[in-house]
Amino acid sequence: MRRSKSNRAVVALIATAVIFAGCSGSDDDTSPTTEGSPDTTATTEAVPETTEPALSGDGLEIGLLAPSPGLLAGLFQGQERGSAFAAADVDEAGGVLDGPLTVTSYPSEPGADPIDNVGAAVDGGAQALIGPAGSSSAIEVRDEVASLGSIACSASATLPRITRDQEQMSLFRTALPDDITTTYLTAAITARRDAEAPGAAWKVAIVGRADEYGLSISSGLAATLEAAGMASTVIGYNARRVNFQSTAQQVAAVAPDLTVLVTYEEGGNLLSSLTSAGLNPAAMIGLDAFFALRIADIATPGGDAAAVDGFTLLGSMGNKAFLERLVEDDSNAQVANAPQAYDCAITLALATAAVDAGTSDTIADAVRSVTDGGVTCTTYADCLDKLNAGEDIDYDGVSGQLAIDENGDPTFARITTAVLRGGVVSDISSSDINIADIRRQQAAYAAAAQTTKIQQALTFLGFYTGPINGLDTPEFRAALAAFQTSVGLPPTGVFDQATDAALRAALGPYADALAATTADIQRLLTDLGFYTGPIDGIWTEELTTAIRALQAELGVPQTGVLDAATLRAIYVAGQESGATTTTTAPDTTAPETTVPETTAPPTTAPPTTAPPTTAPPTTAPPTTTPDTTLPPVDPTLPTLIEALRGAPQYSDYLRLLEAAAFPDDFDQLQPYTLFAPTNDAFAEAGYDIDAIIADVDPTLLFQVLTDAAALGRLELGDLPDPIEMLSGNSFAVTNDATTVTIDGLPIVGTPIRAANGIIYGLGALAPR
Repeated sequence: MRRSKSNRAVVALIATAVIFAGCSGSDDDTSPTTEGSPDTTATTEAVPETTEPALSGDGLEIGLLAPSPGLLAGLFQGQERGSAFAAADVDEAGGVLDGPLTVTSYPSEPGADPIDNVGAAVDGGAQALIGPAGSSSAIEVRDEVASLGSIACSASATLPRITRDQEQMSLFRTALPDDITTTYLTAAITARRDAEAPGAAWKVAIVGRADEYGLSISSGLAATLEAAGMASTVIGYNARRVNFQSTAQQVAAVAPDLTVLVTYEEGGNLLSSLTSAGLNPAAMIGLDAFFALRIADIATPGGDAAAVDGFTLLGSMGNKAFLERLVEDDSNAQVANAPQAYDCAITLALATAAVDAGTSDTIADAVRSVTDGGVTCTTYADCLDKLNAGEDIDYDGVSGQLAIDENGDPTFARITTAVLRGGVVSDISSSDINIADIRRQQAAYAAAAQTTKIQQALTFLGFYTGPINGLDTPEFRAALAAFQTSVGLPPTGVFDQATDAALRAALGPYADALAATTADIQRLLTDLGFYTGPIDGIWTEELTTAIRALQAELGVPQTGVLDAATLRAIYVAGQESGATTTTTAPDTTAPETTVPETTAPPTTAPPTTAPPTTAPPTTAPPTTTPDTTLPPVDPTLPTLIEALRGAPQYSDYLRLLEAAAFPDDFDQLQPYTLFAPTNDAFAEAGYDIDAIIADVDPTLLFQVLTDAAALGRLELGDLPDPIEMLSGNSFAVTNDATTVTIDGLPIVGTPIRAANGIIYGLGALAPR
């Protein structure tokens, strides 16, 4: 990908002229940025030079759907590299239909509809797509791909639901779904606990981004750990945070036996803060994003990289040989999702060849055919030779054995583990797991996903102030009871059909997020044979009856909700049936024949004690007194971004937000308080908005903007002193009879109330 221009003078300007005086930002600006036009360099960048045969046939054009600048841009570099390696390997083996495999990158414009990028790629000649990068828009992108008669493979979208309910598969993925990741992690953590401290009551801290990816993994892991009989604490942070001192203090207060980090490119800064707070890196596990070869340097800037020795990396990162190939090419470049993107491109190339050979009628059929059920092959060259010889092939890729199922999901995954030693990623090993038979184990994840959304909804509406952790706690039930009281329902603290309808009505346009998680439970119970109703995201008595039928089979109280006793019983049943066992498979991917194989974490033996036989009845009162005095929220008001667009005095601030892709943040189910500099404030301080947008890396820009926004819907009279902003930086607040200031800068004008927050005007800025 091409990088945006970087003018040192302007960078210095924006670094010193931050929204509030004295703010600090990340000093690790390694994320690449994207430009608005298609980037066709993906077939040549970051690939060792090879002697290619003359390729003059039809070939295959793949469009690489790149994220907006500042959104997943750092991690996306791995996908560019993986697809580029695939293109080189395909061309060296003779191409696709005797022509080259071309991968063209199509970056998204900030604020643009994701489906516009799909149309641009198809209009530009792409016959197949790799993307989307994230899960939040995956279903929308999937449906647009289907309408255009194309097919897409995502290397990084991990929410479970995104591949379900397709009439014909238009989206498949090589990425590992989050519910599988949390199930594997639970087995790994319990195995580690049993090896290091058999029988101990370990405390696990889960530190994760408070976005779709982070909440999906964090709350899902908390639920599966609880089902396995282990306590956990979820500590979330806003995805825009750059200062992690307060987060590290929260983790230290838990005094965990093990800490799991669910991050993206900010992971190095988080690890640095945690070790500075005295936490032992050898008692930490970091997921995929930590497989950055410079992670030790990032986590110990200017210090001893050995200070993070013992830190464990775990993720679906492919095998050792492919990682070594990436490192040999560029030891500083991103590797996350590179194996998955490589396998997306190779699978699409083989599927195209299979359709041409007449062994499959459609690309969708061919994707399933070439990845499962035939003669195993592990390189494009070998697979193509076998395919041309009329053999039914089974491509096993660098990311795992694949075996794409009817939904478009892999049924095998390759999990890579490594340890930092002397600042170097060492002890790399991989193991394959069979994920086809764990439907029951997914119940804990599905229940946690729904509870997470209800917690977010109650936070949004002002009824809940606890952690977003996906757990059915007394604090959560009290908040649910408070909401029920506010709408005239009995305050049971239990989610049911009437509460679902009332909550969706209160959320208005934000209700879809809740409906999606209910639909996941409907799908799960359909797969298990207990539910035959519609998959519509609406909680009904039929769904409650299905849960009771499941509970009857498990021998637990029939409460009609997926409570702790039910999830525990499901976990035990899964252990007894061997559903979560993992299998180590030999890594036959040529030329990667030297990968040391290790046995995946053993399955934890079933507890010797039976699941609880009692549970709180569905009408049990919550253990905390509901608070019914909270101010109501009006979801019919404009959103924060809509309100800013209707306020011309903030047009310069809005332009900066859009340049840093912030509107996507403010469309989430989360209230914010914005401190928006007026156009006059920018002008009087000497800011050139056009120059800032044109010449500054968006990564730096959004770090600056995080000092002008805070979580929550904060009234002026209730601003905390100091106030912590999204960045993690804190500033002094003064509030006298006439003026409110933040770090000495005055709040002016009339507040603008929005459905998801409040906007205050900032009348001055730190001078240039």
